Amino acid sequence: MPGIASILSIASQAMWSSQTGIEVVSNNISNMNTAGYSKQTLNLNSRSPVSINGLIIGRGVDVTDISMAQDRFLDFQMFNSKMALGYSESRAYGLSSLEEIFNESDTDGLSQAMTDFFSAIQDMATTPEDQAGRVSLVGQAEILINQFHTMHDRIRNVQDTQNKNVASDVDSINLLAQQINEINREIANMESSGHTASDLRSTRTELMNELSELVDYSYFEGKDGQINIVIGGSRPLVESGNVNKLVTIGNADGNWDVYVEDVNGNRANITSKIEGGSLGGSLEVRDVECKELLDDINEIAYQMSTAFNAIHFAGYGLNGSTGINFFNPLADSTNAAKLIDLSVDIKNDVENVAASLNGEPGDNANALLLAELEESLLYNGGAKDFQDFYGGVITRIGSESQSAEREYNTQESVNEQIVGLRDSLVGVSIEEEMADLMKYQYVFQASARLYNIVDEMAEIVANLK
Repeated sequence: MPGIASILSIASQAMWSSQTGIEVVSNNISNMNTAGYSKQTLNLNSRSPVSINGLIIGRGVDVTDISMAQDRFLDFQMFNSKMALGYSESRAYGLSSLEEIFNESDTDGLSQAMTDFFSAIQDMATTPEDQAGRVSLVGQAEILINQFHTMHDRIRNVQDTQNKNVASDVDSINLLAQQINEINREIANMESSGHTASDLRSTRTELMNELSELVDYSYFEGKDGQINIVIGGSRPLVESGNVNKLVTIGNADGNWDVYVEDVNGNRANITSKIEGGSLGGSLEVRDVECKELLDDINEIAYQMSTAFNAIHFAGYGLNGSTGINFFNPLADSTNAAKLIDLSVDIKNDVENVAASLNGEPGDNANALLLAELEESLLYNGGAKDFQDFYGGVITRIGSESQSAEREYNTQESVNEQIVGLRDSLVGVSIEEEMADLMKYQYVFQASARLYNIVDEMAEIVANLK
């Protein structure tokens, strides 16, 4: 009964292939909301036919493979988009925090403190022989000094926050690199038989997507199916079953530099070569934006206090004193906004405030010279006065913050479009899965019916005499 046996084999294969198809569909449906999951498809092929009595008769169906939907170009675009999104989001958040520090109002901020300080000098100049004007000036000077200190500390706080973000991102990158490396090995082992490890590849794609949000990298797939990841321009992070790690080492500024450390303990500094992801954004805010703003307010504090001291030193106080600095002298602009303070002589005795240029109690010539500093071209190499220079700083950080916010919003839209396009091509469609489910169900039912028919045929043959 080779014919009946052949029919049973065909029915068996059809039932098995349909059952496998239903399993694939079930897996797709259950992972419909799984991030990074790519639709899987059952691939079928006709079995080789045989020749019987001069006829070429088919032998049913074979399951050849279960493949996953994939668009490598869209994956590449998705990773790059996520790198840009992570960078722009991190930078926008950092710049927003910095912009808030320079959010001047009518009653607060460095600009108002400087204006009030020079107004107090003008008031003292009207009554140079009066101690009350000096008390008011010293009080305004302390407010100005506190404003410098506060701004310095707030910028440093933003810088410290970005520095902590760097360390946190490095830890997350190392964890993802380990996970990708482990899945790499599993994929290589499973695919050595020639079949595709679809679920593992989907998981790896999602891990790479998460890595993209943290840092920029390049990658390529080896013949064994393992992904090799290169970071910092040319340093391997994941390579041929091995994983290097990122380490943070403190630099001269008290911040973390990022190094790649290989399995032999060799290290290479890649801080300046990280240009994407949230790590790149944090480094940009920390090392560029914060540093520029600290340099600016340090320059203001240094130039103002130095020029003020030079004029004050030559004047005379109400008690006849001369040769006294109003502010503690600063060697240079390094940390000037943090270090600026009243001199001990001024703190101890307000009569040491030098309003006079000739030593006479009613003389206000030195006070007038001090007041003129408000509009003196002390900044930007002698090109700008305080208001112009500081106004430029405020305008710059405001413009950069708004630009970063727009860039983030734009990149978020771009990323959504790319992810949406990818999902439409490789993601799970419930309508398609339900159609496939019904198709496999009908084939399974029809194949089961074949068993009944073959059983009846076998019974008839067995009853023949």
